[in-house]
Amino acid sequence: MKKKIIATAVAITLLASFITGCAKNKADNNEKKIFPAFTAADFDGNEVSSDAFADKAVTVMNFWFTGCKACILEMPQLEILHNELKERDAALYGVCTGVSSLDGSLTIAKNILSDNNVSYPNIVLNSSEEVNEFIGDIFAYPIMMLVNRSGEIVGEPIFGAISDRDDVDEILGMIDEVIESEGSQNS
Repeated sequence: MKKKIIATAVAITLLASFITGCAKNKADNNEKKIFPAFTAADFDGNEVSSDAFADKAVTVMNFWFTGCKACILEMPQLEILHNELKERDAALYGVCTGVSSLDGSLTIAKNILSDNNVSYPNIVLNSSEEVNEFIGDIFAYPIMMLVNRSGEIVGEPIFGAISDRDDVDEILGMIDEVIESEGSQNS
């Protein structure tokens, strides 16, 4: 009997959390989601900042970490995506989280990129409070976000690894829609 009461209480709590969470997410959908301002260094030590968003209609930000097998397995498809973005007003950045030159994890990340023949830029974001909070809210890897020229996150984040040509084409379609939308707004 005691187990049933506990189970019922847990179920009610979860249901209430789910309903509250869904309502919150629905309300948040009307707000523009801004990618936090950042400074970063790419893996070659070059400075990159959120100002780079202004250079392209769409910037794909792909979050990964060295212990994520799915993140590593998707790298060949990301390389294909990167090469096709060169023909569009778009760019791709890998955002490696949890790395530091102090503990050797940056070397591990560089080796992973080298082993997978990755040519798209990869960065390590600064550790400002806003960036740390943003990264702390990521609960699944890999995750990809499309960011427009104004620094707004477009659409919903894309969770999970891209594993084949169909996935690449789907993402290219989303990017093309953003580019087309920008063109129609400027007309």
